[in-house]
Amino acid sequence: MAGERLCSNCGTAGHNKRTCKNPAKAPAIREATPIRQIPAAPKKVEPIIMQVETRESVGGLPKVEIAPCLIELNGYTYICSGSFRMEVPNDTKFEEISNYVSWR
Repeated sequence: MAGERLCSNCGTAGHNKRTCKNPAKAPAIREATPIRQIPAAPKKVEPIIMQVETRESVGGLPKVEIAPCLIELNGYTYICSGSFRMEVPNDTKFEEISNYVSWR
């Protein structure tokens, strides 16, 4: 026959941890070990935008396949179409996109 079962809380026989009358022992608190400090992120992030070579041009303007849009990013204005990006003056309006690129 197997040995008598003991309470996992107090170690005596006749009951289990759930019905034990003795309070559970709190685990010892130990001080946390410091970890290395993570460097702070830079305050100002500069965009890295690489100019993509255009395959075609019409009248000296780059030709794009997807209809372009204007994007303002970190104080700069760009014309974007797919992976193509071109920096333009900040006061450029949507109607003036055709002065910078041509599309199908």
